[in-house]
Amino acid sequence: MLNRVIMKGPMMTSPIVTRFSKLLLFTGTALVAACASPNSHRTSVLSQIEVGERMLGYGDYDRGYALLERIAEHNPRSSMTALGLGDAYFRQKAYLKASAQYQKAVKLGARIEGLLGLARVELARNNPEGAAAYLREVLARDPDNVDAINAMGVVHDLRGEHAAAQQYYQSVLAYAPANKEALNNFSLSLALSGQATQAYPYIAELSRSNQNDPAVRHNPALIQYLAGYQEQALRTALLDLTEDEARANFAQLSGMESAQ
Repeated sequence: MLNRVIMKGPMMTSPIVTRFSKLLLFTGTALVAACASPNSHRTSVLSQIEVGERMLGYGDYDRGYALLERIAEHNPRSSMTALGLGDAYFRQKAYLKASAQYQKAVKLGARIEGLLGLARVELARNNPEGAAAYLREVLARDPDNVDAINAMGVVHDLRGEHAAAQQYYQSVLAYAPANKEALNNFSLSLALSGQATQAYPYIAELSRSNQNDPAVRHNPALIQYLAGYQEQALRTALLDLTEDEARANFAQLSGMESAQ
């Protein structure tokens, strides 16, 4: 059993910077828990969704959306399809479409996975209160759900309640010390709460072990910036980002610090 942190009543929120949630990690839905309907084959459907998502990524919006909509029409009773479409739309930042598919998944019986998807959409919208409502329902049904516990930490970080957020991340790490999402978020939360020096060893080790994850790769620069090593932070960031992108990320953090 996880050592859980239970949220007790409403808390005051603090101003947050738009897009900050993109620096935190939340895995979202777990498709392996869903079931394909008799009229679809899981691998085939997910492959078709991947093709549609690639079209969107290339800017071929008419064909991409048309393909994804046909997949939904041909699999109207498949929660797995709804979750896959929700994830694809989410990755393309089509949050209205993603939310609709996650809501459909909930109605089709994939309640936990759909609620996690809806929470992820609200976090991307910088709406921690909306996300918390979905996450509380998940935790009421599945108190040890690692994704929900980690996401509740993100909720608190977006509110500026870093000490509370860190308790959520630590409860996940006590159960799964190598959990990438919790370790990433814990280190960034430490840095945001004025403990950047303590945070850097965590994120540096995590980055070395996850070179294929852009979000993890970018965070060492953010923590260096919060620790006051601005020139070093810029050099680190420029390994992956343009200078304008790097400075935009640093400006987000500065805005968060001044808002707290």
